[in-house]
Amino acid sequence: MTDAIQNEYALFPNEGNPGEIADFQTATDGLEDGSRSASEVVYFGEGVMSTAADPRTVRAPTSAAEAARCTGVVVRDNNSVGSGTGGYPVGWLVRLLRRGRIRVRCETACKDGQQAYLRFATGVADTTQLAGAWRNDAGTESSAKAAAVPGAIFRTTTASTGKVVWLELNLEGQALTAE
Repeated sequence: MTDAIQNEYALFPNEGNPGEIADFQTATDGLEDGSRSASEVVYFGEGVMSTAADPRTVRAPTSAAEAARCTGVVVRDNNSVGSGTGGYPVGWLVRLLRRGRIRVRCETACKDGQQAYLRFATGVADTTQLAGAWRNDAGTESSAKAAAVPGAIFRTTTASTGKVVWLELNLEGQALTAE
């Protein structure tokens, strides 16, 4: 019996884990490697904001203005996976992507080229909707509170609700601290 050998690979496959970078070599220009610490638990693939009190710390945004001025997206680090949080615990140094492609979980259905919105408040009707989560609109239901992030666009085939998708970022021109 002969084993099949895979010899074709998708350039940007749609399956994976939040926080994985598409191409590490091209992403290093847009990667901040552990220069900020988590002031709260931050999850892989989550959009975060530097705090006004200390620009070297990050947390989920708490207002539309903070969401629109996203500092970066939390990069997956297998060294922190064992913490059981699915992200970085409080006080840990956080890796952020500011330019490049990264996998995120989209809480709504999305399609290629669509503007990405960042949630700044936990869902009212659904408490599993966390600040820092990505979606395709500001929301019409009472539980949706999100703002468009300039320089953040979904790059994926059409995906259904809750799927892990590619997010393309160019946040280099964005301010790095909250107002």
